[in-house]
Amino acid sequence: MAITLPISAIIATRNRTKVLETTLNSLARQSHQPHTILVADSSDDGSTEALCQSGIVNLESTIRHTRCPERGAAVQRNAVQHLAEQPFVLFLDDDIVFEPECVRRLWGAIDDPHIGGVSAMITNQSYSDPSIWTQWWYRLLDPDDKRPYPGRCLGPAINLLPKNDNSLPVIVPVEWLHSGCTLYRSALLPEPFFPLHFKGYSLFEDVTLSLTVGKGAKLANARTACIYHDSQPGDHKRSLFQITRMEVRNRHFVTTKILQRNGFRDVLGVGLWQVYKLLALAKSPSQWSQVFPLAAGSLAGMNDILTETSQ
Repeated sequence: MAITLPISAIIATRNRTKVLETTLNSLARQSHQPHTILVADSSDDGSTEALCQSGIVNLESTIRHTRCPERGAAVQRNAVQHLAEQPFVLFLDDDIVFEPECVRRLWGAIDDPHIGGVSAMITNQSYSDPSIWTQWWYRLLDPDDKRPYPGRCLGPAINLLPKNDNSLPVIVPVEWLHSGCTLYRSALLPEPFFPLHFKGYSLFEDVTLSLTVGKGAKLANARTACIYHDSQPGDHKRSLFQITRMEVRNRHFVTTKILQRNGFRDVLGVGLWQVYKLLALAKSPSQWSQVFPLAAGSLAGMNDILTETSQ
């Protein structure tokens, strides 16, 4: 029988019952499991609720299903915050697969009272060393050179993944945490979890939350606590124009509201990072079809920023 920990796990989901079932079955194979799993569901039918009520074999956690009329990762997680009664909160995506002892190792990492949040290592989305060209852009957008780069948040909220390297310690300090599988101390979390600015796909909501917690506590990556992110398609991912527009607006929000970088150079940096991305696409003929929607989305996002700041 698994050991239950004083953790409220939160999963936001929509129309992905089979995927969620895989995630829950994966969690059921962990030697340590959350006390409660709060499923924030905005699905069009009742299949996810039925799954939650049917139970998962070997899952010791209590599943509490909540119907969320408003869609979006951030708003759905906010909707169940009042139900997160345990002293620790574990944010989980609905499309991850746990590797053995992941939860136990996260729990062991946050045993350090100075650590406010700790993330799992995503095995299929790990850090890769930037080229000289990319490093030049990093230095342009953040003159305070912060090498080594893994796990850093540079300039206009350029968030870099941690590095999976066996030469590193088991617990590695980082500057931001993803929300795919991350454990926080409840007492350090803001209310609501995520600012009302974040709608729909909620890009950068994880950066915002972790940077907020990181102002008063250390953040870390538990390198041997591993998950596989089985990223799924969805309506929110179909339009590169809309995703890019949201990315630009939300990156500006993090830069100015969370990092408190409000100068002209900081706003310019948001646009310059989009220029870098366009140039990177232009170097690859196979990706030329993405140049126009990326450029259009970037311009639309910058126009949104200028419109908002002028009001």
